[in-house]
Amino acid sequence: MKNALAAVACLSLVMIFQPAWTFECPSLVQEGRDLLAKAGLSSKKISEIKALLDGALKLHEEGEHADAVEKANQALKLLGGGSGSGSTY
Repeated sequence: MKNALAAVACLSLVMIFQPAWTFECPSLVQEGRDLLAKAGLSSKKISEIKALLDGALKLHEEGEHADAVEKANQALKLLGGGSGSGSTY
């Protein structure tokens, strides 16, 4: 009975926090694209950051929100921080 209760509690937490992940991904990607448009970086660095942002958006569309947030934050870090939300879901 304890295991069943623990499983229900864990599932409830996932269901509560999943919507937050769902909406954070696109805003982080957009923030990255906005910063990238203003950044004076080499074409190699721009390509690297675009690939991370595109990858984050693809992961978001596949429902892999935690991974999408992580990848978007990697891009923002390369851009010098951005929101620095530090989400690690």
